Amino acid sequence: MLTLFSIPKPFDGHIGLIQQNALASWVRLGPWCRVMLLGDDRGVAEAARQAGTQWLGDIERNNLGTPLLSDAFAKAARSADTDWLCYVNADIILTGRFGDAMRAVHDHKALLIAERRNVDLQTPIDFADPNWQDRLEELVRSQHAPVSPSAIDLFAFPRGSPLVELPGFAVGRPHWDNWFIAHARRCGYKVVDASGVFHLIHQNHSYAHVPQARDQRWAGPEGDANARLAGGRYMDLNDATHLLTKDKLVRVSLRRRVDRWLAHQAVYRPGLKRPIGWCRLLTRSRSRPSPGDLRSSALTALPR
Repeated sequence: MLTLFSIPKPFDGHIGLIQQNALASWVRLGPWCRVMLLGDDRGVAEAARQAGTQWLGDIERNNLGTPLLSDAFAKAARSADTDWLCYVNADIILTGRFGDAMRAVHDHKALLIAERRNVDLQTPIDFADPNWQDRLEELVRSQHAPVSPSAIDLFAFPRGSPLVELPGFAVGRPHWDNWFIAHARRCGYKVVDASGVFHLIHQNHSYAHVPQARDQRWAGPEGDANARLAGGRYMDLNDATHLLTKDKLVRVSLRRRVDRWLAHQAVYRPGLKRPIGWCRLLTRSRSRPSPGDLRSSALTALPR
């Protein structure tokens, strides 16, 4: 069993609509998945009550009023009684394929992540339609544009693990998600990219809620604070140690692992960027598909 937890924004306007879509998809995953909402923003407690999910209020916040992930993860770990936890952003729709991925990961020293796909939704999903998942997948395929591999919106991991202990990152701001992957790797966890089995369906929205936003709309002083806490430790989907396909769990090739190590060295040692680039040319294999290719090909092979 798994406890899926999230920290929603106020349930107002378009943000409220897409959060209702996301929440309704989560509670339909089945009895193996429990749902927990955290925070006392407007409408969160009522949304939890109407959906029949657990609610925990009074989450610690920073000086700009944004909830802190450190307190939310700690409270979720203490309150849940399942073996696994899963943090997910409140704008993410999940389908039954997420359950397929979770059932395929039996290792209790693993972190499961997946690629996200963006979609524009302006109306509630008709969950009474028995084909709602197929219709949604078709909409995603028609609208999908490439998304950066650094945008990670879901993390599933064992509850009794060091991964529940985070610095005081602000939720919904940059850098913490990439730190989390690097943290799991440093703790000796497998990082499983399950994009070959399911999509994270991200509903596009505005970033008017970000205080003192600049540049990429979600950046600002809170993103700067997150970057300081991250300490330059950044990884993304390309740093997964394993890929989950329809048939099996595949370890990323040695060449791919060496190539990623060299890529990080180019960041940490900019004076060696050119020779490191030459080494990367030697390590890249044209005969083996990249993790992104494997994710796409495996997902295309799944029945729809």
